[in-house]
Amino acid sequence: MNREGPEYWLTRHAQSVSGVDKTLPLTPEGVEQTKERARVLAEMIAEAPPGTVIFHGGVSPFTRTRLTIGAYTNELKELLKDREDVMFVDREEIHEDAKRVGYLETARGVVRKAEVSPDAKVVIDLPLALKGLMDENQFYFPNGEVKPEWMALLVKHGKDFTSAVKEWFSMQPRTDDALPDPYHIAESYIRDMRRLDEFAKRFFPDRPRRVTFVGHSFAIDALLTYIANEGEITPEGFEKIGGRVVSETELSIIEPGTSMKLHYRDQDFELPSSESGTAINE
Repeated sequence: MNREGPEYWLTRHAQSVSGVDKTLPLTPEGVEQTKERARVLAEMIAEAPPGTVIFHGGVSPFTRTRLTIGAYTNELKELLKDREDVMFVDREEIHEDAKRVGYLETARGVVRKAEVSPDAKVVIDLPLALKGLMDENQFYFPNGEVKPEWMALLVKHGKDFTSAVKEWFSMQPRTDDALPDPYHIAESYIRDMRRLDEFAKRFFPDRPRRVTFVGHSFAIDALLTYIANEGEITPEGFEKIGGRVVSETELSIIEPGTSMKLHYRDQDFELPSSESGTAINE
């Protein structure tokens, strides 16, 4: 990956209590998963170029993604507390300052704080809910009920999410709008990730950027297949990224640009510029 350019660090949320409700908490096992992933993220922060801004970042509207990214931050503070080249900007600090002076002036204050140590790596803990990381309209009715066609697919395959993903990806071209459109989901991910990165770039135009996102299986599988398979979401493309659903807290690294690059499961992929540009230009 291009260490000087921006990167998106994307993981699935940690294990949560079983169900489809938006407010499900993490299990004790899920909390342990976040600690394991944070150790890897700590190494990545340590290896990042001097002055890198790490923006935690993007989550879905579901509680389990927010809890996961919060657990990453808490563990990173402990793991990196002795490093003089890493500073943290806490969400509580940001919210308190925003009450006094507004978010724009607060953002400028964060920039001024970072400018005092231009070579320090700055971890900004401000998770923002992005619709594109879980487009509820694709899976749920407005009353929160899961759409019956999607529920039927999940029930059919039980806990074998990999088989469910393969069947979902095989339903091409689409003959109806009953099931979620994986292309819409993948392109929504790309749009929202780029928009959040552009937001960070406004305040840190000259620093390397790492933006952390936490999302969901099925949606992440659609996104990674889309990138790895040159914009086509098929069972064969799914096999290119390992042929199994993304695991809890499993990490992928995406490098945006004219061509979008992906590092996942020790493999490298590239989405041609003609395809990677469509999701942001539509």
